[in-house]
Amino acid sequence: MPPNAFTKLSSPGDLGAVTALAFNVAAQNLLVASVNTGILLYDCNQYERQETQFHINNVISSMAVDGSGSVYVGTDTGAVGSLDLENSKLWEMADELGVCSSSPGLDAVAGMGVIDSKLFAAKYNGNFLQLDPRQAKAVQSVNLEHKVFAMDVSDTYVVLGMEAHKVHIYDSRKFDQPVQRRETGLKHQTSDIRCFPNGKGYALATIDGRVAVEYFDVSAGVQARKYAFKCHRTGGKNESEDTVYPVNALEFDQNHDSILYTAGSDGAVCTWDWHGRRRIKQHSGFSGAVTKMQICGPTLAVAVCDDSYRVGKRATRSSELYVMG
Repeated sequence: MPPNAFTKLSSPGDLGAVTALAFNVAAQNLLVASVNTGILLYDCNQYERQETQFHINNVISSMAVDGSGSVYVGTDTGAVGSLDLENSKLWEMADELGVCSSSPGLDAVAGMGVIDSKLFAAKYNGNFLQLDPRQAKAVQSVNLEHKVFAMDVSDTYVVLGMEAHKVHIYDSRKFDQPVQRRETGLKHQTSDIRCFPNGKGYALATIDGRVAVEYFDVSAGVQARKYAFKCHRTGGKNESEDTVYPVNALEFDQNHDSILYTAGSDGAVCTWDWHGRRRIKQHSGFSGAVTKMQICGPTLAVAVCDDSYRVGKRATRSSELYVMG
């Protein structure tokens, strides 16, 4: 049974894997993108599914919303566009600066974010773009040496988590070179990144049940505060080995600076006091992997999906949506 703290939302019975969640504060909507239903829209006041549904030819792989309520999406083909909620249309931005891969799926947009009026998008193939929504086109592009698995933005920085344990940190005002190049210090692939609410650092999750807490300030005193911890594992003291699950999503509570949420393929959402380095609560019992998570004020939205594809199997269960708060 799902945790008591979460309320299940109505959704289509054939809802496929959820690929992105986004809150639109200005419009008081929750947007849900999936592989087979386009984008679903929920009213944040009642959390009822609205009749409006956006059917888009390509799968939405990432979404971002700016302070004015403009919604931007990235697709599995690498296209970046703005979503017209009133007229149910997707306006694609010109991407002459982008590059395409010969391998299907690598062109997908891995992450997006808005800083001031600048839109940033990173693709799995290593293509990193700055776009101007007003001109509806890319204005700068960098082709990185490594694939990009995750991305997030603070009020100043863009953080990219890449293959080979690489992390690049860009100043949004200086696009040509990263201001910092780092190693994750963790053994396995990055799965998600979230910047601190105060903009002073970021948390990075991996597919082997670990989270690293990092700071932008490179001074020795600040760097001494960084740490990593294990999570989303099962196995007691009498068992020789833990069963390790991917950490799929991270979210910081914007109203409580010390609270971090992690979501894993063990079907659980954990609440952490990341300042005190301790777990406060584990919300377990979801029917599948918690693959996506998004927070807005006191409300945490999660998507529960069948992630059997990770081990080469076909998904057999429909996805589910829940909110807490």
